[in-house]
Amino acid sequence: MAKLSVKKLKEYKETKENGFIIDLYKVLHPFSFGDEYPQFTKTVYTNETEDKSIKIYLTVSFFKYYDKRTEYRIKASEFVFDKDSDWGMGGTGKFAKTYHKEDGGRFSFKYLKEMCNKFDMADIEKQILKDYEDYKNNKVVA
Repeated sequence: MAKLSVKKLKEYKETKENGFIIDLYKVLHPFSFGDEYPQFTKTVYTNETEDKSIKIYLTVSFFKYYDKRTEYRIKASEFVFDKDSDWGMGGTGKFAKTYHKEDGGRFSFKYLKEMCNKFDMADIEKQILKDYEDYKNNKVVA
C-alpha cells in the first residue's frame, strides 16, 4: 500500500460502518507484511478484573501474504491487557476464530466497508460469545 496521506488519514478517522471503526494503529504502525491495510474493528466483549482486562475484538480486514495471496476476512480475537500497561497480548493461547474468509484480489476500501454491512453482525457477535464460552469451558479449541 502507498504511503498514508493526511487526507486519507482524516478519511479513516471519520469512517464508521455498522458500529465498526478503523483501527488506526494497524495503519500507522504495521506489525508485519500485510498489516499495512486498514481494518475495521469493534469490541464485542469486555471483562475487567483488578489486575487485567480481557477484550474480544471483531475485525473486518484485508490481508496480503508473502506469496501474494490475499483475502478478506471477518475474525474474532481475544486480547488480555495488564492493568499497568496499554499493551494487549493476543495470539497463541488466546481465543481466535475466523468467521468468514474469501479470496481478495486487489485491496478495495469500498469493499471492506461493504463487508461490515454484508453479514448480520448481531448473529456473528452472538456466535462469538457462544464460542468464547465454549472455549473458556474447554469444550472447543478455537
